Amino acid sequence: MNETNLKSLIIDTLKSCGKKRLRRRELYGIVRKQDKGLGYDTFKQILTDMEKSGEIERMKGRRFGFPDKDGLITGIFTGLRNGGGVIRTTDGDSVFVRHPYIGDALSGDKVQAKKLKTRRYGLTQGAKITSIVERRIKPIVGIFRKMKKTAYVIPREDGFNRSLIVKEGEENGAKDGDLVIAGIESQPTGFTLPLCKITEVLGDPDAPGVDVLAI
Repeated sequence: MNETNLKSLIIDTLKSCGKKRLRRRELYGIVRKQDKGLGYDTFKQILTDMEKSGEIERMKGRRFGFPDKDGLITGIFTGLRNGGGVIRTTDGDSVFVRHPYIGDALSGDKVQAKKLKTRRYGLTQGAKITSIVERRIKPIVGIFRKMKKTAYVIPREDGFNRSLIVKEGEENGAKDGDLVIAGIESQPTGFTLPLCKITEVLGDPDAPGVDVLAI
């Protein structure tokens, strides 16, 4: 069964259960009756993809169901130095997001989030990001670092509190310590840091005129 049909089967299965939330193993057992060759690892990956896209939602106890549309907001996410962030909606509201609720969101991403009941830091209600609507297009300027076989970029932009892993073969000739421009790449399931590729190497950040090139 292809991925599209499998997702449709998962959605139909959850719909048939009404308001009941199914545990992952329970849902897998039901779906596998229709697709005997479905492996558990493949099934988990599909669930993760559907969760990130907002098609389904994971509740407590690894139970799955459909997200409650009430209290959902959409806006641009901006990271903060404390590890949290703020979502600014088209209505002009600012909604705080604690670090555990950021998920894979990066500063500049358009996200969808669900409002929580608590209020923090004088802003409006807190929220939990449920999906990435659109990745930021603006490239990222940062310092290229390489440790053994792992290459990464430390962003200079305010609001980035984590590094970006450079995809293998996408270093573009950068050397350790170079100032570079990087583009965000799609992030496969299981990666804890965002992925990027080096699009331009600016050189030694202390060299005259290099900072101007980064603007």
